[in-house]
Amino acid sequence: MYKLLVFVLLLPVFSFAQPAISLDGDWTFAMDPMKQGEDMQWPKAGAPYEHFDKVKVPHCFSVDPRYELYTGTAWYFRKFTGVGGARQWLHFDAVYYRSRVFLNGELVGEHEGAIRLSRWR
Repeated sequence: MYKLLVFVLLLPVFSFAQPAISLDGDWTFAMDPMKQGEDMQWPKAGAPYEHFDKVKVPHCFSVDPRYELYTGTAWYFRKFTGVGGARQWLHFDAVYYRSRVFLNGELVGEHEGAIRLSRWR
């Protein structure tokens, strides 16, 4: 069963703990200067993915000349196959600023600041 993970802002590293599944690699990335993503149901697979950039995580959009001066909302999207059964943790390294994490359209965590973010699911 596929799950859709969506989060706002920076996600250089993401993994599950025990067993660990690294989600480094291919993600879809979009800027949202008008902050319309949630209203347009992007966390529930309502995003026009074909119009968004493809990036490799870990990623920092500010190193791309197109976005180096951008200071607004950004989204990262990734589909993955989850591990069933026991409680699972979403673990993020180097998520900075203000972040919100969605899993299958449901807000599962948010954080403001520059520390590691872990949430169980």
